[in-house]
Amino acid sequence: MGNIHRYWEYLTGIGLRPEMSFLLQQRIRLSNLVGLIVGGIGSFYLLVVILLIRGNFAAAWTLLPLSFFGWGVLVFNRLGLNVVSRLSMSILPALTTLWLNLNIKLYTPDKIGLIHYISPRFFIISTVVIPMVLFTRGEQLYLIFSVAVILFCGVFGYRWLHEVLGLTLQDLGIPGEAYSTVMTEDITFVIVNLLVVLIFSRYLNGQFERNTHTLLSEANEKNRQLNEREKHLKEILLDIKQRQLDEEKQAWVAEGLARFSRILQIASLEASFYKKFLHELIKYLQAGYGAFYLMEESAEKGQMLVWQAGYIPHRQEQHRPVFALGEGLPGQCARDGKTIYLTELPASYPSLDAGLDKIRMKSLLVVALKFNDEAEGVIEILSLHDFEAHHIEFVEKLAENTAALLTHLKANLRTQQILDNSQRMFKQLREAQQTWKTKEQEYQYEIETLQAALRTQSEASL
Repeated sequence: MGNIHRYWEYLTGIGLRPEMSFLLQQRIRLSNLVGLIVGGIGSFYLLVVILLIRGNFAAAWTLLPLSFFGWGVLVFNRLGLNVVSRLSMSILPALTTLWLNLNIKLYTPDKIGLIHYISPRFFIISTVVIPMVLFTRGEQLYLIFSVAVILFCGVFGYRWLHEVLGLTLQDLGIPGEAYSTVMTEDITFVIVNLLVVLIFSRYLNGQFERNTHTLLSEANEKNRQLNEREKHLKEILLDIKQRQLDEEKQAWVAEGLARFSRILQIASLEASFYKKFLHELIKYLQAGYGAFYLMEESAEKGQMLVWQAGYIPHRQEQHRPVFALGEGLPGQCARDGKTIYLTELPASYPSLDAGLDKIRMKSLLVVALKFNDEAEGVIEILSLHDFEAHHIEFVEKLAENTAALLTHLKANLRTQQILDNSQRMFKQLREAQQTWKTKEQEYQYEIETLQAALRTQSEASL
C-alpha cells in the first residue's frame, strides 16, 4: 500500500514546482487526477471495444480522443505546459461528448431518439463548471476561452454542426414540436441551475482563494521571520564558534610564548641552547625539520648567516652552511626582514623517512630573528602540514623575543670582552709601571754610585 500511495502521489504531482503558488499547485494536481481518471477509463473501454467488439472501429475511434487527451494532460504537465493541460481538460469533456454523439448519429441514426439528440447538449453545457475549478482568479483569459469553446459546442454551434453533417431533426425522424418543447424547458432549467452553480462556485472559489492567499501570506511571512531568526541564530553561533576558535588560537600562542619564556631564561650563546630551542619549537609546531642560523661578521666576508643547530638531511652539522645576505631563502629573509612562507616546495627539499616510503614536506616557514630592524639570525622550519596564521604569528613573536634576548646576550658578551680587555691592559700597565720603577731605582743607584765615584776621584786629585 505504501508503494501504491507513493506512485499515486508521484503521478498526481507531475509538473509541480516549488516556486508555484499553492493554488496553482492544487489545480495542476487536480488536472493530473482528472487526466488519470479520464485516460484510464478511455483506455479501458478502448481495450474492451478492440478485444470484445471486434470490427466496431467507429466505437474505437470515438474512444481514442478520450484516451489521448486524458494521458496528454500528464504529458503537458510534465513538460511544464500546465496551462495547455488545463485548457485541454476544460474543453475535453465537451468536445469528446460532441464527437461521440455525432459519430453515433452518423453511423447508427436508426437508434437515435429525442433523448439522444437533446441530452448531449445538456451535458456539454454543464461542463462549463470544469474551467471554473481548474483556473485561478488570475487566469481569466484562459477561463473565458474555455467557456467560449464549451458554449459553442453546446449552444451556438450545436445545431450548425448537425446541419453541416446532415443530421437535422427531419433526417433523424425526430418530431420538431416535441424537440422544441423539451429543449425550451430543459435548457432553461439547465442554464438557470448552471448560473446559480457558477455564481455560487465562483463566489466560494473567490472566498477560498482570498482566504488561502491570506493564510499563505501570513504563513510565508512567519516562515520568512523564522528563516531570518534561524539565519540570525546561525550567524550568532558561527560568530561564537569563530570567537571560540580565535580564543583557542590565541591561548595556544600565549601558552607557547609562556613555555619558551622559561627556556629563554636559561639562554646562552652556546650550541646546546640552540639545539634545545629548536627541538622544543619543532615539537610544539608538530613540524618535521628545522635550522637555526645566527648572524656573524668577519673582516673578509662581512655579515654572514652561520648554521648553529637543527636537523635537515642535506645540511649536516659538520658542514655548518653559511649564507650571505640575500643568498638563498635564509639570506633573503635576513636581508628583507620579512617572513617567507611557501606551500609548494621543489623536489630538492628533504622528505621524511616513513618505513618503506618517503613523505614529501608540504610547507616551509622562514622567520627572521629581528630586533630594532636588525636581523640577529633566522629560523627555518619544514612541516608536513600547512602553517595557519596563528602558527606564523607565534613564530614571529617568539623570534622577536629571541632576537631581543640574543641582542642582550651579545651586548653582555661584548661588555664582558671589553671589561676583560680593560683588566688585561690595566694589569699589563701595572706590570710595565713596576718594571719601569725597578729600572728607575736601578738607574738611580747607578747614578748615585757614579756621583760618589766622581767625588772621590775629585778629592783625590786635590
